[in-house]
Amino acid sequence: MEIFMEDQAIKKRREDKYIAKTVDYNLIKSKIVKMGFKKAHRSNYVNNIYYDFNDQSFIENIEGETNRTKYRLRWYDNKEGFVIEVKEKNGKTGYKQKTSLKSLKKIQLDKEINKILPSKYKERITNRYFREYFIKEDIRITLDSNLKFKLPNHKNFKRFSDLIIEVKYPINAIYNEEIIKNLGLKLVKFSKFSKGISFLRNYKSLTKLI
Repeated sequence: MEIFMEDQAIKKRREDKYIAKTVDYNLIKSKIVKMGFKKAHRSNYVNNIYYDFNDQSFIENIEGETNRTKYRLRWYDNKEGFVIEVKEKNGKTGYKQKTSLKSLKKIQLDKEINKILPSKYKERITNRYFREYFIKEDIRITLDSNLKFKLPNHKNFKRFSDLIIEVKYPINAIYNEEIIKNLGLKLVKFSKFSKGISFLRNYKSLTKLI
């Protein structure tokens, strides 16, 4: 089984998140380009299945635990090829460990996944969204739209209407806060995993201004 780490600039990084209205998508994208950001690579659909046990990861996130771990299966577009990501968070710093899976059929894929996940962790939520990638020096911006969620064994997704903007940069980078000021956005605490669960369970909003 192949296990690899992302390069240092991505492995240990800050992720600042912002929410905007979908109607402002083209305006925000235009501002990003005018600030000198270039397309990092082609856009794609991102698919995730998140795993949890007794809502442990969910509770850690909403309670703001300093050190927490999240497990997810990720694949892109409608193509085959799966990766398990273990996402570690330590304060405001995070990094990901990725495991590329060899199997493509569900039975064998589940066996591989179960060897990586902690005992008793099961599927809790699936999400899907369209992502565009932009980069300038060591700062990356992603725009996530058409975000939708569903619970295990449910056929239909429930759509989330807003646009999610993520700004990612190394922990030792000199971060230019003027970038976000130019976009006119407010920093928020936002997790697609926790938001999806609260959204589908009809909880009150877990989006908080920072």
